[in-house]
Amino acid sequence: MSTFQLKQNDLEPAFAATLYNGTDPLTRLPVDLTLATGVVFIMKRKGVVLINRTMVVGTPATSGNVTMAWQTGDTATPGTYQAEIEVTWPSARPQTFPANGTITVYVEAELA
Repeated sequence: MSTFQLKQNDLEPAFAATLYNGTDPLTRLPVDLTLATGVVFIMKRKGVVLINRTMVVGTPATSGNVTMAWQTGDTATPGTYQAEIEVTWPSARPQTFPANGTITVYVEAELA
């Protein structure tokens, strides 16, 4: 989940990730999103939030899979962006993924 790449103005593939509890690849398990009250994709560049959009939770919710469809304009400007996913649990208790660092979204300039 550390880097996601696509070309300028592309809207496919959708952003997809699997959320895990813990960071050790040998012991981590997918997050059970059954009780989540919200999942949001947040993307910034130079400290400015450009996207703050609800994500779709995969089926079954116990898989930890989430997706977000790009919309026109989201990938219009080439460059490197930082992103994270925020899950809201009952009683408005947030949890951010990844727990350490951010997801890098790289939009490469198109040739034309």
